[in-house]
Amino acid sequence: CSKCISLYEGAQKSTFQNFWNYVDVLICALSITACAIRFWNSTAAVEISRIDSKDIDTNILVEDFKTTTMTSIYIYSITQVFVFFRLMNFLDVMSGIGPLQLAVKRMLNDVAK
Repeated sequence: CSKCISLYEGAQKSTFQNFWNYVDVLICALSITACAIRFWNSTAAVEISRIDSKDIDTNILVEDFKTTTMTSIYIYSITQVFVFFRLMNFLDVMSGIGPLQLAVKRMLNDVAK
C-alpha cells in the first residue's frame, strides 16, 4: 500500500508541474460555473413567467435575469479565450501550422502595442 501512496504522490507532483494543467482546471471550473449560472437563470425565467404582474414588480426580476445572462456569457467568453490559447499550444507542435501560429503571435503582439 505504501507503493500506491508514493505512486499517487509522484503523479500528483508531476501533474501540476505543467502550467497548462492549471489552465485546463481553470477551463473546467469556468465552464461549470457558466453552465450553472445559465441553468439557474433558466429556472428563474420559468418563475418569472409564473408570477402575476399585479402582485410584484417584474421589471426588477427581468433586469436580474438579463444581468445573470450577461454574466454567464462573459464567463463563457473568457473560457473560450483560454481554450483558444490552449489550442494554440497544441498547434505549435505541428510542422505545417507552426509557422502560421508564429505569424498569428506576431500579429497579436503588434495589435497589443
